[in-house]
Amino acid sequence: MILETTRIIAEWLDDATYGVNALASSVPMDTGVSEFPAVTVLNSTEHGATARGQIPADAADLPALLVTPADQPADQMVPGVRPWPADQQVTVLVRYATSKTDTAAAERDASQTIRAVMRSLGQLMLQDANGANRTRAQVALVSIRSMQAATLYEANQDVIVTGGVLVTCHVRDFWAQS
Repeated sequence: MILETTRIIAEWLDDATYGVNALASSVPMDTGVSEFPAVTVLNSTEHGATARGQIPADAADLPALLVTPADQPADQMVPGVRPWPADQQVTVLVRYATSKTDTAAAERDASQTIRAVMRSLGQLMLQDANGANRTRAQVALVSIRSMQAATLYEANQDVIVTGGVLVTCHVRDFWAQS
């Protein structure tokens, strides 16, 4: 369920209508703050460097949103009828990485991008609960239980990660219940 949840989140954030880049021009901004640059969305199920916790070496991929499972195991929620849990809580980490050398500007861009991430994922929860946007391989994203934004400072060569959001999801495996 971790793989499917990571893909659902990453694919939605890259959506042409409701994704982060589509929302860039509509994010409310404080005086003196400009629209954040378009981001590349990379996830740990399709990009090896992201899966290893690395930041893309290719500057063309930056700034980027790196979508990975959080460093905690899935929480098996109390089963309803079956003796095994078909529902789990999965937490996904979305990090903002940039090669911008002006750290203050990078932090501003990260803040605006994280706001767009939260708005985008809110739009995902308005989609059909059993629709293709919220289901992969018979695993459905039932709800987003919480989103916690954080300012992160992590250096990796000349690239920095300046922000992130932990997305805690309630997912259901329909195949395991059948």
